Amino acid sequence: MSNTTEKQIIDLIKRSQKILIMPSSPPDGDSLGSAVALYLAFKKLNKQVTVVCQDSIPEALSFLPNIKIIGHEMSSTKDFVITIDGKTSI
Repeated sequence: MSNTTEKQIIDLIKRSQKILIMPSSPPDGDSLGSAVALYLAFKKLNKQVTVVCQDSIPEALSFLPNIKIIGHEMSSTKDFVITIDGKTSI
């Protein structure tokens, strides 16, 4: 990732007050753990954070700390949503 891209991402996060996090579907331990970690980090930055997972959380992963913050529905909003495909290499 180029230095310019990193600066753009940081600037976008700084300017954003509401952040939506959506783990991959179907959810796995990595995506759920990452979503919760991002939630906690953004909350420390005083952001309004929502984590929504399209699919049910597998029972085998219900032990994960803070897993209850992940919701299953998203209320409609007119806010602009940006998604980043973590599998794409830059």
